[in-house]
Amino acid sequence: MASGNFVCKQFEVSQQHSAMKVGTDSLILGSWALAEIQPDATADSSHWVLDIGCGTGLLTLMLAQKFQSSNQVKFIAVEMDQSACIDAEFNFSQCNWAANIQLVKSPIQDLSMGRKYQRIICNPPYFGAGQTIQQGRALARLQTNLDWTILATQISQRLALEGIAELVFPFVDFAQVKAIFAEYNLNCIAELHIFPKLSDDVAKRVCIRVKLSTSCGSNFQKPDVEKLVIYDEQSKYTEQYRALCRAYYLNF
Repeated sequence: MASGNFVCKQFEVSQQHSAMKVGTDSLILGSWALAEIQPDATADSSHWVLDIGCGTGLLTLMLAQKFQSSNQVKFIAVEMDQSACIDAEFNFSQCNWAANIQLVKSPIQDLSMGRKYQRIICNPPYFGAGQTIQQGRALARLQTNLDWTILATQISQRLALEGIAELVFPFVDFAQVKAIFAEYNLNCIAELHIFPKLSDDVAKRVCIRVKLSTSCGSNFQKPDVEKLVIYDEQSKYTEQYRALCRAYYLNF
């Protein structure tokens, strides 16, 4: 998508400094994310949402819109890239929910462990080391700073019990990610297999929803599996995609 501002129905995303611009992956993940939070008996009256690697802040803004009817939902958005932080800080300051959003300019590993989160959302790095990509995009997308094991560790340590994390990543990594997450008691409860075109035989991306359990395999439930096709035979957005993203896209 273009490097200019990305305008949604209830907020606008400035992206002139961030190497990673607003993309379809995050728009799908944010639209697919649950609009509810599981209560945590050990938590205070606030419900906490953590955005790991927030970039421009898009996913935080999408969830803030979902939860705008409740002032009890608070957001911590973590980003280590200082250029992206410039955009995120500005975007948060301009939105209607600025009072409920805090930007933390650091790697997720440096975030204080003093709080448990009912929800975590993340569009994680997904290019393996050795690929040649633009330097700024490399920082945002190479797995050298945040591989799957590190991410699973961070999510499992920070989620409240029965808390939910939602992520998007390449479908080719799906089996590996599910296996690693299961080792950390993060059990997959929902999947969205994303196909760019109706004619595609194999999904390109996948969104997953995982829940933190007390032990590996406890309260196992078979995941709900859905399929999403973005474009039809005429290269127009499918009605399914329009319905999913309608709360955000101006022209939907």
